[in-house]
Amino acid sequence: MRKYYTITILFLLQMVASFEMSGLLAIGAYAIESFGAEGSMVMYLSIGAYAVGFFSPFCGNFADKYGRKKYLLISLVLFAVGSICIILSSSLVQFIISRALTGFFVYTVNAIILSYLGDIVPYENRGKVFGIIRVAFALGIVLSPIYTTQITLNYGIEMLYKLYLIYSIILFFALLFIPEVKAEDNNGKINISDIKEIVHDKVARNFIILQCLLTFAGTCVFGYLSVHILNALNKTITQSGYAYTAGGLGTITAALVSVVLLDKVDRFKYAKIMFGAVVIVILPLSFVKTPLLYICMYLFSFSLDSAWPVFQLLASEVVPDRKSTFMSILAGLISVTNILVVFIGQILYNIGGFRITNILGSILMMISTCIIIVTIKKYRNRLSR
Repeated sequence: MRKYYTITILFLLQMVASFEMSGLLAIGAYAIESFGAEGSMVMYLSIGAYAVGFFSPFCGNFADKYGRKKYLLISLVLFAVGSICIILSSSLVQFIISRALTGFFVYTVNAIILSYLGDIVPYENRGKVFGIIRVAFALGIVLSPIYTTQITLNYGIEMLYKLYLIYSIILFFALLFIPEVKAEDNNGKINISDIKEIVHDKVARNFIILQCLLTFAGTCVFGYLSVHILNALNKTITQSGYAYTAGGLGTITAALVSVVLLDKVDRFKYAKIMFGAVVIVILPLSFVKTPLLYICMYLFSFSLDSAWPVFQLLASEVVPDRKSTFMSILAGLISVTNILVVFIGQILYNIGGFRITNILGSILMMISTCIIIVTIKKYRNRLSR
């Protein structure tokens, strides 16, 4: 019974993080214009939260040494403080800084949750619970666009973050009752050498490269799609919400499929197939109009979010004695890569609009597919040792 309670609380934590992250993407164009900035600067809304990525490896190392539950509690406090600061912010700079505080929760919680589950669930049965957490992520993606746009349009961004503040307080107290897992490292000192040792491992390094490529490709789509819909297609924030909701439906379908299949199929073949599928469906996104765009977004999200959980599942055993540290390195790279997208993406968008960022994403996914095929051979050998 306690395990089910724990999984439920972790599920809710992931869903809140997903709501905040995905919801802001859906209202990005509206929010950036409310601060008087240009639409091409939409990714600046999250640059403060992305900056947390530089600290993610240390966050994971902290969790390995002092406990994952303790880190989750601290990150929830920072999320609450950040929400309060956003409610009080009156400029784009204040908003960016405030989101840096929320980022310690939003952009690291997934890595810590997966590490926690990796300690309490055997690898052979881990696919189902990883899939369940992915469902939480997917629910945030599918529900947050409509939820966020309606609250923002009717009550303002301040009300949106007042609700997040309430959720964080409730979850903080609920989190107190889950068990703490034993620390993997009894040495209470956080060492950079732990991180360097991981980076020098060949398989770990390939997973690090894959994380960067996957993130860049996905953010090129999700980060600039709302601006493309409003400006290039001359649609409204409502149509933008529909597109992200279609993507969310693809994500939740993929998550449910993962819950059923990941513990039953050959995970290595599944990874190859799903990475290849993303290559096929990503490019049409910039060449179609609504309502066909909604279908393409569904297929893209389904493929990408089928590839993502099997990638995370394989990654969870790359460095078994430093799960939180390695998974947090990967989580941190999401943020760091997104910072690159902020600057590179803005330049590319100003040059050729959404189409050029979409083409770049397609090329990166082709490279990712080649890398995963080569890496899987090495990874399979490691598991058989």
